[in-house]
Amino acid sequence: MEYQEIEKLSASNYNSWCDVRIILLEKDCWGIAQGTETTLAQGATAKEVKDYRLKKSRAYSIIYLNTDACHQPLISDTEDANQAWEKLKQQFCPESHARVVALTDEFFSCRIQVGESLGLYAARLHQFVNQLKDAGAPIAEQCQSFHVICYLPMECSGIVQSVYHWEDKKFVFDNVVNELIAEESRLKVSK
Repeated sequence: MEYQEIEKLSASNYNSWCDVRIILLEKDCWGIAQGTETTLAQGATAKEVKDYRLKKSRAYSIIYLNTDACHQPLISDTEDANQAWEKLKQQFCPESHARVVALTDEFFSCRIQVGESLGLYAARLHQFVNQLKDAGAPIAEQCQSFHVICYLPMECSGIVQSVYHWEDKKFVFDNVVNELIAEESRLKVSK
C-alpha cells in the first residue's frame, strides 16, 4: 500500500501532522493511541497478549518515528502511545485563548481559492470548525453555513440565493455543502 508521506512533527505543523492517525488506523493502533483500547481481559490467550503488545509497540513507534528528532525527547520517557500522543498534543496544541483566537481568525479568513473545488474548500473550513470545537470554542452551525457561502464565485450566486431562503432546520453546514457540490457538478456538466 502506498502512502502520502507525512511530514515529521515540528514546531509549526501539528495540525497537519495529526494525519498520522490515518497510519495508526490502517495499522489498527488508533484505539491504543487514543487510550480507548485498554489492556486485555483476564484469561487472554498468549496470542492475544502477543498481538496486543505488538499493537502497543507499533502505535508508539509510528508516533515516535513521525516526530522530528529535536522533539522526540518530549516523548522518549514513555513507551505508551496514548501518553506520547497526549504529551505532543499538550506541547503543540495547548487549549488557550491565544489558540482559540488564532483558529477563529483562520476560520473567518478562510476563502475559496481560485480553481479549488467546493468540497475541498468546505473540508478546510470543517477542519477549523473541528479544531475550535476541540479547543472548547465551537462555531455555531448557522455561522458555519453562512461562511461557506459568503465568498463563493459569482457563478454560484443563483444557488446561494436559493439557500438563503431555506428554513433554519435545513440551513446546516452539511446540507449547504451538499447543495453547493451538486450545483458545482451541474455547472461543470453544463460547460
